[in-house]
Amino acid sequence: FLYPVKSLKGIKVPTAFSEVRGFAFDRRWMVVDENNVFLSQRRFRKMALIQPSIVDASTLKLEAEGFGSILVPLIVRASPEGEFREREVEIWEKMVKGAVDQGDKVAAWLERVLGKKRLRLVFMPDTSVRRTNPLRARSFVSFADGYPFLLASQSSLDELNRRMENQQENVGIDRFRPNIVIKGPQPFAEDTFSYIQIGESSNVLQFRNVKPCDRCILTTINQQTAKLGGLQAEPLKTLKTFRAVGEDVYFGVNLVMYPHSLSCAPMLSVGDSVYAG
Repeated sequence: FLYPVKSLKGIKVPTAFSEVRGFAFDRRWMVVDENNVFLSQRRFRKMALIQPSIVDASTLKLEAEGFGSILVPLIVRASPEGEFREREVEIWEKMVKGAVDQGDKVAAWLERVLGKKRLRLVFMPDTSVRRTNPLRARSFVSFADGYPFLLASQSSLDELNRRMENQQENVGIDRFRPNIVIKGPQPFAEDTFSYIQIGESSNVLQFRNVKPCDRCILTTINQQTAKLGGLQAEPLKTLKTFRAVGEDVYFGVNLVMYPHSLSCAPMLSVGDSVYAG
């Protein structure tokens, strides 16, 4: 899965090109407010209703029911001043330099869709550097919350749905916004992996398991309707019964890619073999 714009809808893709900071085009765009602070579904649930897509390597498309669509030409080089200038943006109380404003036209469109004034869309070019927590992993990351890749297991999701009571329908994997979904191991076996290897022959990528991913209220937002369940709603309600450590609950694991994986063709495809140890 790719999530080109942080906190907007995701895209299921058959193949993805891997970079140190995540899949190509994954969370390289982000919506910020008048203070250059990031927006997320945690406060603006309507973000779940905006569908991004990658038209080509230089064009992003955004669509929302009732608002049509807009093509956003990728601006990588900032202008010294004006609508395409460089911005220092804030994500999780950390500053990121070198983000490039994508202009007035898309900003106005986002303001109409989200019902909030003075929004901007920014892009993270390769020259902009954001590091992961060095106490956990010395790597780089896009505008994802903390780490380049998030892996989840279908069997873990199936076990969660099995445990949920009085549910009219199962919770989908989109509630957890993973990049990689694997099938086969026992539920929550991914917690115990030290490393994950994906691919065959000359195209093998290796990832290190950094830590389990703690989950928040965003998992209770229906990604098709933007309806909020709340802290006592599913899937958090059930996760608290068997996946809690202190005040936190966990689902999925955060990964970083071993740098030597870049020496091969760093492409992942649906159906690739997965090995773990």
